[in-house]
Amino acid sequence: MTDVYSANLVMLVGHIASDVETGNAKSGALFVRFQLGTNELFFKRGGEGKPTKNVEFHPIVGWGKMAGQIKKWGSKGKSIIVIGKLRHKKMEQTDGTSRINSFVEIQSFTWQGKKKDFEEEFVDEEENTDPI
Repeated sequence: MTDVYSANLVMLVGHIASDVETGNAKSGALFVRFQLGTNELFFKRGGEGKPTKNVEFHPIVGWGKMAGQIKKWGSKGKSIIVIGKLRHKKMEQTDGTSRINSFVEIQSFTWQGKKKDFEEEFVDEEENTDPI
């Protein structure tokens, strides 16, 4: 029986929590890799009304055009919404053992924040494309 209603979809809203690493795959495709930090606030039972903060860090990988945009505009602390797929990759360790790494592969993203936070960046981009 085919499971028509299954989906692999992840949406994370947070901040870039590490330096954005870039590189090229063996195929020559550009990729970026970074950690995305998300915060949760919750109240513990009997916690006297004080919220508890839980921070999670999620490994993110992006390819191609999106990787180029994140490389250009992404930096530690910048707010971002990432939509992607959860991926798992088996990696061989130097000691011969194997390990499974899980990460989110970006399908789309958008920057969060106020327009004024991005105006300077977009003005710079426009200046660089001026043919004069």
